[in-house]
Amino acid sequence: MRSVYNRIGPYDIHQEIGRGGMAVVFLATDTATGQRVALRTVPGYTAPDVLAAEHRGAELQEQFCRVSGFVPQVFKYGTESDYFYVAMEYLDGENLSQAIRRGPLNETRALAVAIELCRFLEDARGFTWTVEHEVNPSPSVAIFVALSNEASSTNSVVGPRVGGPTWRT
Repeated sequence: MRSVYNRIGPYDIHQEIGRGGMAVVFLATDTATGQRVALRTVPGYTAPDVLAAEHRGAELQEQFCRVSGFVPQVFKYGTESDYFYVAMEYLDGENLSQAIRRGPLNETRALAVAIELCRFLEDARGFTWTVEHEVNPSPSVAIFVALSNEASSTNSVVGPRVGGPTWRT
């Protein structure tokens, strides 16, 4: 499916790959580096508190990916063409809810996912973050788990990864 959008900032948009409450996520290419990215976009006309929350979420994800290999890397975020955007690591694969809809995971796969979730929670337990902006005293972070079908010896994504709305295909 081709997007009605063609470009936001330095990102050529190829197709929509996810959608959440206020955001749409696209598969895009950074024209400066040629790198494929997941580009999360929120229209600029969205309520100011929602845009502020999106900005805080991008800052949190950027900081958290430095301490946990389970969080997609944030490359850049900002405002361009009347959109707030977050360009982040694109992970090709299937999310956990899609996998479960096909049927139960086999025991080996379910155990591997559970272990990786525990590892993520261990990373999260010690995570502290700072933001220069005013922060709601009880912020919430949505966690989405996604699975890849293949392992990589350098950057294993066989287990879960967490981040924004499902952007894997």
